[in-house]
Amino acid sequence: MRSDREEIPEGFTKEDADKAEIAEAEVLKRRTTQRASAQAAATDCMIYWPEWRYQVCGAIRVKYDSLGGPNSFLLYPTSNEIRNPDNVGVRQTSNNGPIYWHPSAGAHPVVNHFFAAWQRNGWEGGKLGYPTSDEIVNPDNFGRRQNFQGGTVYWKANEAFYVTGAIRDKWNQLGPLPAERSFLGYPLSDEVVLPGGQGRMNRFENGVIYWAPTTGAHPVAGQILNQWAADNYEQGPFGYPIADERRVGGIGAEQEFQGGWISFPKRVSDTYCGEVCTDAVYDRYPELRNDVFTSAVPRLPDCDSIQGDGVYLCVGEEDEQQTQQRAPQEPQSRSAPPDAAIEPWCYDAAYQKWRVEPLYACAVFDDDPLHQPVLVEKNRGNKVVVGRFHLKYELESRIDAKTLNFTMRLRIIVESATGEAAGAKVKVIPQCTQTPCQVREPPASEGGVLNEGSKVLVEFKAKPSSDPSPLSTPIMQFDLDMSPAPGMRWSEKRDGGKQYPTIRCDNYTYLSGMGCVFAEATPALDYGPDMLVPEVGWHIQQAQQSGLPGATKENPLHRATTVQRDESARIACRGPLYPSPRPAGKQCDEYPFKSAVEGAQNGGGPRTHGDPCKLPLISPGSGPVGFSVCILSAQQNSSAGTAIELMFSRYRVRRETADPFVVRASSALVPTHP
Repeated sequence: MRSDREEIPEGFTKEDADKAEIAEAEVLKRRTTQRASAQAAATDCMIYWPEWRYQVCGAIRVKYDSLGGPNSFLLYPTSNEIRNPDNVGVRQTSNNGPIYWHPSAGAHPVVNHFFAAWQRNGWEGGKLGYPTSDEIVNPDNFGRRQNFQGGTVYWKANEAFYVTGAIRDKWNQLGPLPAERSFLGYPLSDEVVLPGGQGRMNRFENGVIYWAPTTGAHPVAGQILNQWAADNYEQGPFGYPIADERRVGGIGAEQEFQGGWISFPKRVSDTYCGEVCTDAVYDRYPELRNDVFTSAVPRLPDCDSIQGDGVYLCVGEEDEQQTQQRAPQEPQSRSAPPDAAIEPWCYDAAYQKWRVEPLYACAVFDDDPLHQPVLVEKNRGNKVVVGRFHLKYELESRIDAKTLNFTMRLRIIVESATGEAAGAKVKVIPQCTQTPCQVREPPASEGGVLNEGSKVLVEFKAKPSSDPSPLSTPIMQFDLDMSPAPGMRWSEKRDGGKQYPTIRCDNYTYLSGMGCVFAEATPALDYGPDMLVPEVGWHIQQAQQSGLPGATKENPLHRATTVQRDESARIACRGPLYPSPRPAGKQCDEYPFKSAVEGAQNGGGPRTHGDPCKLPLISPGSGPVGFSVCILSAQQNSSAGTAIELMFSRYRVRRETADPFVVRASSALVPTHP
């Protein structure tokens, strides 16, 4: 017998070997008289010594032999051919896995991680169906894949996952390399059915692909994925992606979703930001505007310094009435005229000061008695005033957050122009100082004629230098060139212009690239009615009423660094005091935000506000240090988080310098819980 001259493999006895040899002889005898199993191709069965109990037949035997039979990774058969539940395909098991056969798919082994993924998804009765290929080595010479009727299973290092349908098609389209070497890398999940039952997604090493019937399949990755995830993925306000990511300006990227655009570096979305995209917060809370003193830059000579005879335009020559008014009193109130060229509330500003918001500034200046331009005739030491101007100025500057244009307006209101001052012409010249910027249109304006009651309006546009990296501070001002009316004796002179508030420009990528604001303004965010986050608004009000900062520019919050933010995230809303898992559709909201220096990392411990917050193990608490927590609507919480990031971007709130900002909530509604 063969067992007497050959070593018997481990796991078998001499009796097994001898029975196998006898069975093998019987099979060979039958092969000369009949064909193999009618279920498979016209191929004969075989016994594989020393296994005598099981025959391997048909197409499964052909595949088994092609792999090396019992010398392959499958080793020996452990069953005869088994008909599958669908009553069409068959399978045969071996020591290390089965071979499956189907008339339209052929015979293929499924083993190890591929078998686990297939089993996890219902074997041949699941979405994947029968295998249509053996295991294949990927072009990276590391990973493996196996094709099935309903998808492809990919393996790399640990576990295997399947990708199918439109998501697989999109994955295969990404980049010039095979899918497993694209920027997304290998799959990290099977296809997931999303809430609602319509959409699908797969997670990959470096991103995700989402699909819905109305939007198709699109990858989302990198910082755009982080921002989308922070806003609750497809269940948040942005919905599903409707286009692939596209590159912008070399380092940036943007992607369109059902609810708007997400960009990196971040930009303000025009389709979802509520009142963050307006400056209405300063209309509701005018006390948040900053009053900034800026003085004119005097260029006319002081009348006392005049040398030589002639008629001169100068400042400082007073008459008796003006001497009594050396210290002008700040007006108690001023009313804007019906034709004001600036916002009417600008007339409420403190005397000789600018009223400033992040993107808008305005002022009303009256020439005080010491600095009104006058015409003085000097003859042999004697000085005589031969003309006077009394001018009032309405000034305005706007920053367009999209185009970065600075629009500057100046209206000169002639209260009086007497003597040789009457009929003078004024030319307005804009200037940009301290850092390169461009006055775009027009470079100068002829202005108009200065007669009593006349009003001269001019407007200019300027723009910062092309690369204010990382920081620049353009300062704009108007100079006035005055020239006499025909027949008058004085020569053209330049009057000191009016200086505008400092504009701060930066080019930080995390603030969506280049942008500008008025440096003296305090950025503010109002979770008002248009934001549709009443539960968050209520929580902010309760937290501020308990003593936490952030409601006023005198006691603001300050933007945290990334390290501080991560530490606040680690501390806030964690631990046994909080319900786990969270109630369906709810999240833990904290104030001050993680993005504030005053957040949880600042110490002080948590506080809460009674039953609406559903945190019975946390006490109410009060005082200026600590943080407030409440269980709120997940969607509102995500939307509120998006709003604060949009405000940071729009108003250039920097983390390196812990820039201050204010948070208000003009809409309040007590949260409701099931």
